[in-house]
Amino acid sequence: MPTKVLKVDMAVLPLEIMLDMVVRSYANRMHRIKETNLIIERLSEDWRQEDHMTNPPHYHQEN
Repeated sequence: MPTKVLKVDMAVLPLEIMLDMVVRSYANRMHRIKETNLIIERLSEDWRQEDHMTNPPHYHQEN
């Protein structure tokens, strides 16, 4: 039936919305990790500020 196909297509989110959801989910996950975690220690210090909450962290490589 054509209506079943349309319902499936309507259930798929647009790519922009899906990517935004993934980025926000990842950022929230990173904020729940303890400060002593090795992943958090490799991130730049300014990432934990309020205005960076929805952005994924940038990898900070020490030279």
